[in-house]
Amino acid sequence: MSAKKLDKKRAFGLDNQALGRISDSLALWGMLGKALLNSRPSVTCEPGGPREGSLTLTQLAEAIARWRVLGSEVRPTRPEMNWQPAQGMVDAMRTWGEVRKTEYQTILQESETRLAPFGEPLRVDFGTHRWLKGEREESYSDWLAWIVDQLKNPEEVFALFKLGNQGTVISECAGCQQLVKREKGIEVPTGGGRLDIHIEYQRSESDKVALIVIEVKRVSTAEAVLEKQAGYRVWMDEQNDYSPERRFPVLLATEGEEEEEIPGGFKLVSWAHVCNQLRRIARRYGWLLEENGPLGVCPLSQG
Repeated sequence: MSAKKLDKKRAFGLDNQALGRISDSLALWGMLGKALLNSRPSVTCEPGGPREGSLTLTQLAEAIARWRVLGSEVRPTRPEMNWQPAQGMVDAMRTWGEVRKTEYQTILQESETRLAPFGEPLRVDFGTHRWLKGEREESYSDWLAWIVDQLKNPEEVFALFKLGNQGTVISECAGCQQLVKREKGIEVPTGGGRLDIHIEYQRSESDKVALIVIEVKRVSTAEAVLEKQAGYRVWMDEQNDYSPERRFPVLLATEGEEEEEIPGGFKLVSWAHVCNQLRRIARRYGWLLEENGPLGVCPLSQG
């Protein structure tokens, strides 16, 4: 089929999509014809034997196979793309990025200085650390529980888990004994369970003020298994030493919807929030590091 005929077909309203369908149909018939040529003997297609003027099956197959060639001629042409506008955007962003790169490097260096001797977390490859390399939730829970145990200020602990609006409770926790436990065994309706991080504030064994339960996930809420949280909440509701409004179930995950309903009414807190809070806390302890040196009395440097 000539290019002139193709142009004529397009003039009759056959756009690229229509031409594509025609081409695909002809190609399919062409493959069927080729298959017949390869698999059938040269016999007539008329039942009862050949008749004058009839086509043999081979001749019919050859005719169908030619449609494949015709199909390739009506294949729609792809329009040429003009990439100049896209290239202009890339060039503009590259220039913008170089300016921002210089700004961010300056900010990064300032943070490195302020957080000494810890250093800037974004420059530390924690993936090579043996305790974190296995990417097990237990390892992350161990580290987090240790950090919380160093923070004797309840205001910092509550803010770490987005509970900073509990002003009255925080005030009452000041001066209380803070107890941090890992893998605390409990009884739930389905059997036994273990709480990742269990934090309680008490004046004495008989005078308990607040309870925080942290469930640690290294994935998003969409990927995590959350059914057991309902059982943990049942256990928390049975802790009558704490008033109901002073029991705080928290789910720590990489991401999730802010208002997402978590089984057991757990409050979603992202790792990003926790990390940002820890950076602020580290800055507040900076003066202790400067005064006492790398092995001074800063709570975050003791172990």
